[in-house]
Amino acid sequence: MGNICIRKYILILLTLSLLGLLIVGCSKTTAYGTPIPIKKLTWGMNEEEVKEALHISELDITKWEKIFIFHKQMELYNRTADVAFYFSEYHTLYYIVATFKQEDIAYVQKAVTKKRGEGEYSFDANGDPVMATVNWNDDLLETNKKWLTEVEEVYHKLGAKISNDPMEGGFLIRDRPITSWRLTLNKNSPLYSTLTFDGSFVSMLNYPERYVPITK
Repeated sequence: MGNICIRKYILILLTLSLLGLLIVGCSKTTAYGTPIPIKKLTWGMNEEEVKEALHISELDITKWEKIFIFHKQMELYNRTADVAFYFSEYHTLYYIVATFKQEDIAYVQKAVTKKRGEGEYSFDANGDPVMATVNWNDDLLETNKKWLTEVEEVYHKLGAKISNDPMEGGFLIRDRPITSWRLTLNKNSPLYSTLTFDGSFVSMLNYPERYVPITK
């Protein structure tokens, strides 16, 4: 029970951090950004498509809010991890969290670096990268005008305000990467040993038709 509580606590923290970025989140190939490092999965799949792609049933997962917590560990970068899949209120996969064993973090960091190149460190207050995170980001959304326009159309369709000024409120999307991986290295953080995959924009680009206003 202790491990389950810790995992739920971590998921709560990750969910709260995501709310600062978004109010919203058969296989389909994509040319948008870096693909999910899990075979047969693409950003924007719905819950049933993810279960079918992974050959799992309701018995293999725990549903918590709009999150699938996979009972069995999955292999990523030749190491096993507890994996949770996040779905938006539009039933689109937009975020994945993998929690590795602490002793595997150095190996995972090297493996991701080999695939994606050197990441960017976020430092702690003392300037120590070992106490922070390392991020692997694709180009910013604004570097591709076509993709930017398509994502903006989704936000407009949902009635969401887009802003270029953080003082004006609304969603800041231009200076965000198309996809982003983040590995938490801070041993004092409850998120330590987690590797997150953010494909929020790609889910919109893959399945814009799924993002329609919800009547409440």
